[in-house]
Amino acid sequence: KPLARAITQGPSTEADFPVGAMSDGNELSRRELERQIQELRRDKVRLDDSIRRMEATQKRIFGEEERQKLMAMHEKKENGDKEDEDGEKED
Repeated sequence: KPLARAITQGPSTEADFPVGAMSDGNELSRRELERQIQELRRDKVRLDDSIRRMEATQKRIFGEEERQKLMAMHEKKENGDKEDEDGEKED
């Protein structure tokens, strides 16, 4: 079972895969595995890019919400200060 061990742990020696022992079927399987690995790596890069874009959007959205809350608190405080100076609430 050198192929199964090689897939999970990697080949440990050249004896696991003798040069002459690889038939066309094994070569095709190896190429297919290499192709799948490359495809998965490309998918990973795309997913990482998508995550970065989503995180940036999330920061922008929550940043805007936070700014709006701070502005509202500031306006409320200013209106409260005006009420204290005049003794009446301004409309």
